Amino acid sequence: MLADSCPAEKLSAFQQSLRQEGHDFLTVAYINTSAAVKSLCDWIVTSGNAREIIEQLPEDKEILFVPDQHLGRYLREVTAET
Repeated sequence: MLADSCPAEKLSAFQQSLRQEGHDFLTVAYINTSAAVKSLCDWIVTSGNAREIIEQLPEDKEILFVPDQHLGRYLREVTAET
């Protein structure tokens, strides 16, 4: 199950390590995640609104997209064009 692929404790640790490395990011999660994961995120998206949300985020921020790697890869490709 997709939600099981992103445990909250692992996400939290990964976010912390990114911050310690100096990354300035927003965490965006596909809706199919646990409540604990959602609480660690800045935005929750569906496949229907993900592109619209991503395109409205500040350009100076990195985006950590979890847990759907396929949707994240697609969004990177289509938003790079704009």
